Amino acid sequence: MRTLCEAHWLDTDGEEPRMMKDKYYLLHFGLKMDVINGVGVSYTVAICQHYETGQLEIFDPQNIRIIGTEIKK
Repeated sequence: MRTLCEAHWLDTDGEEPRMMKDKYYLLHFGLKMDVINGVGVSYTVAICQHYETGQLEIFDPQNIRIIGTEIKK
């Protein structure tokens, strides 16, 4: 079974920012490590696979919404 979710993000590539959303499979949650103001921090990220293309993306867990589950073919 795979967990189907909808992710949304702010696209700033165009002339004006706009909210984008698309379907993804939620693979798992992980930790991303970063340095902020000289201090090492880690925070949770959602690792997702695009519904149609299979491309892997990382999202903030607050930016995903679980839609349901799908049986893996």
